[in-house]
Amino acid sequence: MKKRKPLVSILTSCYNGSKFIKQYGECLLAQSYRPLECIIVNDGSKDDSAQKLEKLAIKANTAGISTKIVNQDNQGLAGGISTAFTNSMGEYLICWDIDDIFDSNNVETLANLLIANPKVGAALADGYHVDDSNPGILLQSFSKRHGCFSPAKSIYEQLICAKVWNWAGSYMVRADILTDLYGGRRIPIPRAWKNAQNLQLLLPSAKIGCVYTPAHIMKYVRNTSSLINKDSSYERQLRLMNIFQAIRRELLEMLGEDNSIEKLNNHYTEIRLVLAYTHHRVNDFNREYKQLTTKSIEHRLFHALINHQSTVKIVFFRLLNKILKLFI
Repeated sequence: MKKRKPLVSILTSCYNGSKFIKQYGECLLAQSYRPLECIIVNDGSKDDSAQKLEKLAIKANTAGISTKIVNQDNQGLAGGISTAFTNSMGEYLICWDIDDIFDSNNVETLANLLIANPKVGAALADGYHVDDSNPGILLQSFSKRHGCFSPAKSIYEQLICAKVWNWAGSYMVRADILTDLYGGRRIPIPRAWKNAQNLQLLLPSAKIGCVYTPAHIMKYVRNTSSLINKDSSYERQLRLMNIFQAIRRELLEMLGEDNSIEKLNNHYTEIRLVLAYTHHRVNDFNREYKQLTTKSIEHRLFHALINHQSTVKIVFFRLLNKILKLFI
């Protein structure tokens, strides 16, 4: 007798996503994996998302994909995904953003990885970045954009230091790990940012173990007209870095990972150091420099350069850095 496959739940939060629902529905109906359910939370949309989602649910249910639409007042992405989780029944969970594009084997690829690796908590795959102005043109893959990512190293450790992606649709997790941790089918809303939900699902699951495949199974669509994406100011980047650090710290505290918190803090100190140097923010650079637990030759060189120390000292550090690289 053929063994029953685990039920997979697709969790989606939709806020004013009307123009994306047709594309989302096409991706959903094309999925090759069964059994499959889809829980979409209409998170207080002010457009006609609710009506379009109800029509999609009828099509999907007819096609054998159990689909439920839940309406609620706006709570942000994390609140929407938490509600979707509460209303789901799947053994495996995957998040989909309403505006991204998912290959027909998206769910199947990740589910098969979890089935084949019963001791891990999560599965991760690659994908591509695309612009909404021309989604047919593939830009960088996730793995290339995260140039320091190594599939041979712990994905959990790399998630802590933001060296690997966690885009919705690129990972799948086991529901029971999260229900045990969070005391039910829900996720905590981060104090730092109510629109963060992926780390709440992936990080605790990856701690148990995470298997990776280089298969490209989705396209992350960048909204080129978004004011957020157009804003590359120092202030915005610094604010985002602080938010990402705070979200990770909250989760690590919950997991009792004190040693990892120290590693996290050191990593983000280095990120802010580089950011301050790039934007020539001397006071911010010097503040972060003092926070470093260990100062490398590169750190000392940057410190000399940004503080306009003597040319002789700068040349010395450059030469010393080159010499050291010959032996490292």
